[in-house]
Amino acid sequence: MINKYALGTIVGTALLGLTKKHAGSSIRLKNLHQVDYTYYQGFFYIDTNELPFDMSNYTITFDENGIANEEVVYEIHDAIYRFLSDIQHNNDSGTALNHVINEAFGIREGEHISVSINTEEDANWEYISSRTPYFIDENGRIKHWAVELNFTYTIETLDEKIIPNSEEVEYRLEDVFEEIISFISSRFGITLIQGMNEAQLVFNSQYNDTTIVFQNKEGALLYYKPKSPKSKLRKR
Repeated sequence: MINKYALGTIVGTALLGLTKKHAGSSIRLKNLHQVDYTYYQGFFYIDTNELPFDMSNYTITFDENGIANEEVVYEIHDAIYRFLSDIQHNNDSGTALNHVINEAFGIREGEHISVSINTEEDANWEYISSRTPYFIDENGRIKHWAVELNFTYTIETLDEKIIPNSEEVEYRLEDVFEEIISFISSRFGITLIQGMNEAQLVFNSQYNDTTIVFQNKEGALLYYKPKSPKSKLRKR
């Protein structure tokens, strides 16, 4: 008896043979490998005196139980988030930042590296709630705000042997965050201050995928999608 897994293999092989027959013997099926690695670099501190808006407008108050005013915290978070987003997505500065990242990483064909700079919500809540003097003064004014860098590295290649492991990618990222810090400081006057042992680059996750592709006569890669066999039942 043929089990369902063996049957699937037989049918798939038959369909592949039909595709080659109709496409011509010159068709070359290949495996396109995609690997994604993600990392986070957390976290850094921003001196709020360097921000291009008045942080004295945001004063943290606490209730009788020592709980910070959530509305004000969210307002601060949104203001800083918009500022960080503008750095990354503004046509001028965003393009310049991407150039800095690609140059520092040494981007190669098939590779892509993206970086996002985000506020670190959990850390900020912790420091505000504990009223750490470094982060909040006696009047409830925020002095520092925690942010983290997130990296996504992707490679698409036909040659599985050139895919770097996570340690190799991490090694190449070491120069990237130094250049990001330098770029933000020189372009916006904002300093990302590394906390004690808190700005380490940490491997977060890995994703692997393999897709069957074929090359046409021009050498372009096309995704292989076998056609379902048409029914030969005669119409009445």
